[in-house]
Amino acid sequence: SCLSGLICTFIVSIPLVASGSYLLHKAFVDKVNYSGSPRVSGATVGGSQLLNHFIPLGLNIGITLLTESLGLIHATTLRWTLYSEGRLQFNTNLRLFTSSRGIKPNTWVFNTLNAIFLIASYASTSLVFISEPSEAMVDQDPAIALYPGEDYAATFPGRLHISGLCMITLGVGLLGQAVLATWAYCSTAVPTWSSSPLDTALVSHQNGVEKDNSNTMLSLGDTPSLTASYPLILQKSALHS
Repeated sequence: SCLSGLICTFIVSIPLVASGSYLLHKAFVDKVNYSGSPRVSGATVGGSQLLNHFIPLGLNIGITLLTESLGLIHATTLRWTLYSEGRLQFNTNLRLFTSSRGIKPNTWVFNTLNAIFLIASYASTSLVFISEPSEAMVDQDPAIALYPGEDYAATFPGRLHISGLCMITLGVGLLGQAVLATWAYCSTAVPTWSSSPLDTALVSHQNGVEKDNSNTMLSLGDTPSLTASYPLILQKSALHS
């Protein structure tokens, strides 16, 4: 499933960058050549209240699925990179704050770059479709105020405007994550793609790696012990820890 998400990300991100570049170019040309009203409307979609809600929702769901697929690849390859270096302390490491020392796509430099791409894609997703100003806003803002005799419904028909700049930012963010995920996928041997700690423990055991008895998962308030222990029925307070 993560490979399908990776392929879909490439299929989606490249047209996003191309379409956003075209919309930006067209908006610039229209602005230079337009001599009438300063309200130059670019590409729009929707028109009904239902569509205006579901189009952004669909985009958000789609981008979330793609970024989760890329995140699974990044987190899994990082886990097994740390395993190959003998540094895997827990089954789930913070993938953006734990780095490899030898595998390039999982070093701190590319982890930071991946975080920037992730932030850019999430931030721009909510700004790709921009709703038109409300009638109260039009009345209060002189920059978009109606001319005498101009009708609000005719001037602002309630459609969603498409931001070319945000489309480019979203496409670049997805494409950057996809490139790093592909690099990590090709650079790391992954015994299992399962995120279950039981599967990770089984694979580690099959490869001759045994439990570190000094890592007993005791809370801060407990006395350090070299042996495993059962959890307390009544945990100590956070203040005590």
